[in-house]
Amino acid sequence: MRGNSAPTTYPTVRTCVTNRAAAALNETIGIGKGCVTLEDFEHADGIFIIGQNPGTNHPRMMTVLERAKQNGAKIVAINPMPEPGLWKWLIQIRRNIGTR
Repeated sequence: MRGNSAPTTYPTVRTCVTNRAAAALNETIGIGKGCVTLEDFEHADGIFIIGQNPGTNHPRMMTVLERAKQNGAKIVAINPMPEPGLWKWLIQIRRNIGTR
């Protein structure tokens, strides 16, 4: 026995969720992974960010979101956990280009 760690063959929650998501994507769109690029966001009319913290977990996305906003995209962020980086970014965007 190796202490409290699970055997290496035991599936993790992440693996189970990822496998199910990949199967659903494959069945729905024919490919088992996401097919959106960062460039796609810049041309979007609307962007919904659900349950993520772009300011912390996806810092490259913040620049892309800023460009999308400048191009007229509406951005909706739904996250039960307040993200200081996202709030700081939103305040800065509103100062720079105003709300639309």
